[in-house]
Amino acid sequence: MKKLFLSGLGIFLIFGILGTILWFTVNNKYEKQETYEKIYKNNQVEQVIVNGQNTNVEVKKGKYLSIKYNGNQDVNASIENNLLHFTERENKYKFNANFIPFRKTINHLVITLPPKNYESFNITTNTGNISVRDAKSNNSNMITDTGDIVYQNVNLKHAKAMTDLGSVKVKHSDLTEFTGEIKTGNISVDKSSLVNSEMITSLGNINISQLKNECDIKSSTEDGDISISYMNPPKNTLLQLQSESGNTKIENKAFNGEKVGKGKHVIESYTDNGDIYIK
Repeated sequence: MKKLFLSGLGIFLIFGILGTILWFTVNNKYEKQETYEKIYKNNQVEQVIVNGQNTNVEVKKGKYLSIKYNGNQDVNASIENNLLHFTERENKYKFNANFIPFRKTINHLVITLPPKNYESFNITTNTGNISVRDAKSNNSNMITDTGDIVYQNVNLKHAKAMTDLGSVKVKHSDLTEFTGEIKTGNISVDKSSLVNSEMITSLGNINISQLKNECDIKSSTEDGDISISYMNPPKNTLLQLQSESGNTKIENKAFNGEKVGKGKHVIESYTDNGDIYIK
């Protein structure tokens, strides 16, 4: 009986080791990274559209408009009528190694933009992070199913950031008519201006630190805390705070009750299960 058990265990270990080797061999063979790079020195691009699959997308400032992609999908980039359109699509004729555990392949797209105000800027990716730095646009949408969205030193109007599972982070930026919406995750804003903006998360916290004056915000979470602090003493601001099963604490001494000055700018915050802090 003991010999039978040892024989079975030996066979199990041998096939387990062979299977693991096969997985990693197939993974290395079919997950080969491809590089696509293009520089547009003479361009009149006013709009940018990116349709990704499972890719981290990074946007940054540079002298020339350029695209650099490292990944394992088929890609296409074109400029027509002042519109840059980048598309990443899965090649259905390739072997799909998605079932292989411990996949190490991460697709990465970097877009470099000359500094100017763009008419529109839209990025979508199924899974991946989106990072936008030093950009200006009159209309923008950043959408990912699973991933983080980061804005740093941007000036955006009519902007939207959406993720089902991830976070939205805003640093040193000016946003007008901005909507940040998450199903599960946190929203954080640091040293920024938010005008006529809205932030929503179903499960997560909203943390706005060192907010600039003359901001109008609606923030809500079903399960989480909301914290707002000001860079300078607030002026002409009215607070509308509601916590169904938590506390509301106004610690900023500039407020007389829920108001300072004439209350021209309105800060609305709502949470079903959590606390609200004004610092």
